[in-house]
Amino acid sequence: STKTIIYEKIDLIKPENHAELINDLQQRTGITKIRSIEIAEIDFLKDTCQLKIFFETTDKMVNHTNYVAHKKDDDDD
Repeated sequence: STKTIIYEKIDLIKPENHAELINDLQQRTGITKIRSIEIAEIDFLKDTCQLKIFFETTDKMVNHTNYVAHKKDDDDD
């Protein structure tokens, strides 16, 4: 299965941070069997990226939505 998300921790998309990225995505999405991740887009102005997550499904998984977004805690608004 695949899931496309908007992700704000773009420092974790560097190759040397791959394990930390996988761990963060597993913790935040509940998807435990991530096979691979594709970076679809990067928006440096908003410090976000669009990730496509490829994962194995289980019978207990529920498909919530196709996109998950996290609001940044900025006081600049």
